[in-house]
Amino acid sequence: DHHGDGRIATWCKALPDDQLDLVESNPELFFVPPYVGPSGWVGIRLDRKPDWGIVAELIEQGYR
Repeated sequence: DHHGDGRIATWCKALPDDQLDLVESNPELFFVPPYVGPSGWVGIRLDRKPDWGIVAELIEQGYR
């Protein structure tokens, strides 16, 4: 709930095409975060019951 935005989320680095695909596929779960979104980062809402396997995969890919 950063700055009172009402979201419990994490951000991770993603490829620009992946960012767009994720956000378009499920905009209630994935979003383009402020500041770092133009650099390809994706936000993942953790309060929307995400698939934790996908969350782990995205975080791992973001550190490569």
